[in-house]
Parts: sequence; C-alpha cells; structure tokens
Amino acid sequence: MSLQRRLEIRPPALDRSAQTMSEQFRADLHDWVTARAGADDLTAILQLNLALAASNTAYQTWPADESFDDYLRRVDHCLHRATPVAAASG
Repeated sequence: MSLQRRLEIRPPALDRSAQTMSEQFRADLHDWVTARAGADDLTAILQLNLALAASNTAYQTWPADESFDDYLRRVDHCLHRATPVAAASG
C-alpha cells in the first residue's frame, strides 16, 4: 500500500487494475462478513462499513512521509472516534 501511495504518476491501466482489485476485495470481504454474521446482517454490515470508512479516512489523511505503522495508528484513531457516536445512538 505504501509503495502504491508513493507513486506520483501511474499509467491509467494501473489505476484501473488497482480499482478493479479494490472493488473485488470489498465484494469478497462483504460476502465473507455476511456469511459469518448469522441472523444479524445489519450489525455485521454496519461494522464492515465503519471499518472501511475508518481505513479510507486514515488513508486520505496519511502523509507520504509517514510510515505504515503511522497509517495503522490513524485507522485506530478513526475507529475510536467512531465508537462514541455508535454507542450514543444505540
């Protein structure tokens, strides 16, 4: 991920390939989560969407000069920030 992030100029074919892989990963992850959710698909899909949103937010704010461990800390921070909101609405 960090190598891909640091590429300044990518050919359009590489962008399409990465997008296709990302879409396939999300579809596979969604199927995996819902297959294990039992009767509670709503909670499982909500948790998946919160995790994806946290990951995307961390990625969008991750400076190129920070390490992957810093990115993971950003993801953790985003998840902790979302927790009070989720708990308050429950």
